Amino acid sequence: MKRWIAAAFLLAAGITAGLPAEEVVDFTREKLPVVLHRPQEKAQGFAYGRRGLEISWDCAKARHFEFFINRELFLPEFIRAEIRVTAELPAAGGLKSFNLRLADAGGETFQFSRNIPENLSGRQEFVYRVDCGNPAAGSWGGPGDGVLDFPVRLNGFAGDFGKREGAGRIGIERVSIRVLDSNRPLTPELETGNPIHVLTPGDGRTPVLKLVNTRGRTASGRLEYAPGRAAAWRLGPGEEFRLELPRPEKFGVSRVEVRVIDDDPKVRPLERRLSFAYMPPAGPTPGRAEGFLFGVCSHSQGSSDEELEREAMAAAWCGAKVVREDILWERLEPEEGRLDFSSYDRLVAALKKYHLEPQAIYCYVPGWAVAKEWKPVSAARRGKGRPDYGHWANFIRAFAQRYREEIRYVEVWNEPDLIGFADFSQPEYLELMKIAYRETKAAAPEMNVLTGGYACMPGMHSAMSDPEHMPKTLRGGRGFYDIHAFHGHGPLAHYRPQIERLMKLRRELGVTAPWYANETAESSIHIGERRQARTLVQKLLYSWARGAVGYNWYDLRNDGYDPRNNEHNFGLVTRDFYPKEAYAAYNMLAGVFRGGEYRKDLFLGDGLDCFLFRDGRGNFLLPHWNNRDSAVRLAVIGDVTGRCELIDLFGNRRRMAAAGEEAVIEVGEEPATLLIGGQEKEPVPRGELIRREGDANLVPGGSSTVKYRVTNATAKARLFRLDFSAPGGVALKRSGFRFRLAPGGERTVELELRAESTFRSLHGQLKHLNLRFEAGGLWKGELEEPLWTVARLREGDFPPVPDFELKDASRLTMLAPNDPARSHLFWKGPEDLSGKVYLARNRDSLKLRVEVTDDRHCQPFSGEESWKGDSVQLALRIPGQAGSWEIGFFRRGDGGNGCFVWNAPAGFDVRRVTERFRLETGRDEERKRTLYEAVIPFAAVGLTEEAAGRGFRFNLLINDNDGEMRESFIAVAPGLGDSKNTDFFPVVSF
Repeated sequence: MKRWIAAAFLLAAGITAGLPAEEVVDFTREKLPVVLHRPQEKAQGFAYGRRGLEISWDCAKARHFEFFINRELFLPEFIRAEIRVTAELPAAGGLKSFNLRLADAGGETFQFSRNIPENLSGRQEFVYRVDCGNPAAGSWGGPGDGVLDFPVRLNGFAGDFGKREGAGRIGIERVSIRVLDSNRPLTPELETGNPIHVLTPGDGRTPVLKLVNTRGRTASGRLEYAPGRAAAWRLGPGEEFRLELPRPEKFGVSRVEVRVIDDDPKVRPLERRLSFAYMPPAGPTPGRAEGFLFGVCSHSQGSSDEELEREAMAAAWCGAKVVREDILWERLEPEEGRLDFSSYDRLVAALKKYHLEPQAIYCYVPGWAVAKEWKPVSAARRGKGRPDYGHWANFIRAFAQRYREEIRYVEVWNEPDLIGFADFSQPEYLELMKIAYRETKAAAPEMNVLTGGYACMPGMHSAMSDPEHMPKTLRGGRGFYDIHAFHGHGPLAHYRPQIERLMKLRRELGVTAPWYANETAESSIHIGERRQARTLVQKLLYSWARGAVGYNWYDLRNDGYDPRNNEHNFGLVTRDFYPKEAYAAYNMLAGVFRGGEYRKDLFLGDGLDCFLFRDGRGNFLLPHWNNRDSAVRLAVIGDVTGRCELIDLFGNRRRMAAAGEEAVIEVGEEPATLLIGGQEKEPVPRGELIRREGDANLVPGGSSTVKYRVTNATAKARLFRLDFSAPGGVALKRSGFRFRLAPGGERTVELELRAESTFRSLHGQLKHLNLRFEAGGLWKGELEEPLWTVARLREGDFPPVPDFELKDASRLTMLAPNDPARSHLFWKGPEDLSGKVYLARNRDSLKLRVEVTDDRHCQPFSGEESWKGDSVQLALRIPGQAGSWEIGFFRRGDGGNGCFVWNAPAGFDVRRVTERFRLETGRDEERKRTLYEAVIPFAAVGLTEEAAGRGFRFNLLINDNDGEMRESFIAVAPGLGDSKNTDFFPVVSF
C-alpha cells in the first residue's frame, strides 16, 4: 500500500469479563473423521449416535483403545487450563482409565490420564488440568522436551481396559476448555465484510484491523501495521479496537504486516501477516462448467460446516468450477457393509450451493477391505494396500449409484505410480481401474472415468513401483478410461519438458482420450507468493495450449501454518483464509479466459511464450511472458486494427495505442495478456525490435563483446537510438549508436566491454548494463541487461584457490524456526557451516571438490530424501537441453557414499546417469571437515565442448542438519534451494 490513512475507534464486543469455557467440539452435533488404531485386529469400532462419538471394544482382543481425530481442533493459547470432557459410561464396561491426548507445534503428543473407579457408570464429566510448563503427562514424538508448545490441538483419546473379557463402550459427547491463566497476546484480525477477506469494486467497504480483549483484565499496548505507522490501544474486558485501512487503487493482494506489542512485559509481542484481495470476483457462475475446466484441489471432507462453507465460497469467488476431492473409502465404509455417505453428502451440498461440482477420487482402502493375498511392492517404503477386488467393485457401484446426478468426473486412485500412494503392482492397479470403469458405467453411464493422476513421467521418481507404470496402463487399459490424468508439480521449467514427453508418449501409444492436468502446482515455500502466482498463470495456460481439457491447482487452501513445510504452502489462500497472490491471479484467469478457446502458439522470439486465444466475446487474447530470464524484451504485434488493452497478473487493464496497425508489448518474466477487440482478423507477431545475441558474459581482467541485433519489425522506416551505460569496473569502448532501418531491415550492434580484474557480477552482487532505447516514435524507454562474470575451468588438478567460497551470512538461508527454544540451531558462523568449491576438468569429465566445515555431520536419509540431511546439491543448465540437472551427493552415517538425481533434462534416464557418477567422501572429525569429490562424465550429462565453450550455468548448495532438522543451507547463488530459477546461476566455461 502506498498510503496509510487510518481511523481507530472502540466498540463493546459483548464479551463478558473473565475467561469463560469455550467449546472445542460437540460430537453430538458434528461427525468428525476419526481413525481407530488397528480396529479389525482389536475388534473395535466407532459410530455416531445419541451419545455422540461411541467407541466399542472387546476386552478379550486388546488391552486398550486409541484414536486420533482427523481434523485440526486447535485450543486457545494458555498457561494453565481445565479441559472438560463429558462422556457416558455403561455399567461394567471394563474401562480402567480414560486418557486425553494433545499434540503441540513440534509434533509431540501428550497423554493426560484419569482413572475410573470400578463400577462407575452413567454420564460423567472428566476434568483434566493442564499446565503447559509442567504438563504432568506422558509424552512421545516431536522434540521430546515435555513442554506444550503452541499451537496445541486436541489429538484424540485413549482408554485402558481393566479386565480381559467382555464387551465395552464409551460415548464421548463434548469437549470444552476454560483458560485459567494466559499471557497470550491479543490476536489481530482483518475484516472485509466476508469470511474470505475479499474486497470487490463498488462494495463501498474498507479493510479494518480488529483487536478484541478476550482477557479478564484491562489491556493496553501498541499496534504497528505499516512501516512507521502505529496506533495505541487500551481495552477493557470484552472491548474491541478497530483500525480502518485505505482501499487499494488497483486489483491485487495487499499484505498487512501487523505487530501487537502489549504494555504487560509478560506478554510477548505478536507478529502476524494478514492480507486481503481487491478484485472483481469471477464467480460464482450458474450451472456446471463448460469448455476448459477451471478447478482446484481440496481436502474438505473433514472440515467443519463453517470451514466447508468458506472453502466453497473461496473456490467459487475466484472462478473455479471443479473441486477435486478424495472419496476416502475408509471414511465412508469404516466397517464392511456399514456405508455412511454423510461426510461426502455435506461436501456435495456445500459445493452445489456455489455452483461447483466435485471431481471425486476413488481411494483409498479401509483395513477390512485390503486383499488377503496382497503383497507390498516395497519393504522399505510401505504405502497404501491393494483393495480386494470384490469389495472394491461393491463400493464403486454404491458410490456411483448414489452420486450419478451430482458428479461427472471420477478418478481411479491418486498417483498410482508412487509406492507411497499405491504399494501394489501395475497389473493390480490396471485390474482396479478396469473394475472401477465397469462398475461406474453400469451405475452411471454418463460419468467420466479418469485414470489415476500420474505424478510424473516414467523414470523421473525413485519411488515409482514401476517406471513404465503409465505407458503400460494407457496401453493395457485402453477402453477403460475416458480421460488421461497427469500431475507434474513444480515450475514451468520442470513441467514443460514433462508435457512434451507426455504428448510424444500419447502419440506413440495412439491415445485419443483427452488429458487433464488435474493436480499440479508449485509451493510458495521457497519461491514466494509472487512467483507462485506467475507459475499458476504459466502452467494453466501452457496446459490448455497443449490440449488439456482442464487444470486443477493444488490446492485451494494451505494444509497448515508451518512456513517451512512444503504441503503447508501450496494453497491459493492460507489455512485461515487470507488470500495469497495466486488467488487474485486465478481470479484473473477465470475472469478473462473462461469460455475462450485456444487457437495457436505465436512465436515472438526464442525463450518467449505467447499463445493466441479468443474469448467468448470475440476478443483476441495474447498471454505472454519471458520464459528465459528476467530481462524485458520488445515484440511487435501487427495487423492490429481494434482497441488494445494490457491485462496484468491480477486483472488490471491499461489502454494501449497501436501505431500504424502495430503495437509493441514488453515481454518480461511476469505474465501479462494483450487483449485486442473489435476486429475479426487475427493479429500477427512481427518479431523483436532488439535482441541480445548470447549471454552478456565478462571475463575479469579481459575484454568481451556483447552483440545486439536490432530489427525494424514494422512496415515503416524508423530511426533507432541506443545509448548504453556500464556499471563501475566496466569500460565501454563506444556507448551510443544512431541509425535508420527500412522495414524488415536489421543491424548488429557490437558493444565492446573491458572488465577490471576485480570486477564480479554474480547473483547477490549482480551488475547491469543499462540501455536507453528508442524505435522511431513506436517505443521509447529504458532496458536493463544483467552482466555475468565467467568462471573458467582449468584442466587437470583443482585450482589452489576455490572458485566459490561460501562463508558469509548473505549466502545462508536459515530454515530453523525463530524460536528461543531452537536457538542452538541458528547459524553461529563459518565454523558452524561453510564451504569451499573447486572445479576442474579432464579430457572427458567435470571434476568437483567441495570442502565443508560443519560442526556435526548427520545424514540419516538417503536417495530422494538425502537433501534433508548433510549433503551437497549441484545444479547445471547446459545450452541446448530441455530442462536442467539437479544432483545430490551425500555421505551416509555408515560412511558410505550416495548420489541421487532429482531432475534431468528430457531424454536422459536418471538411473543410468547416476550409475556413471563417481563419488568419494571423507570426514575429519577432529577438524570438523567433510570432503566430497565427484567426477561427472561429460557424456553422462550431455556436456559437449561446444556447449562448455559457450558457457553453462552452475550452482551448488550445502545442506546442514545437526540431528534435529535441516536447519539451514548455504549456496553459491539463489535459484536452487530457495527457488528454481537457473537464470540466477553463475556461468562456467572451458
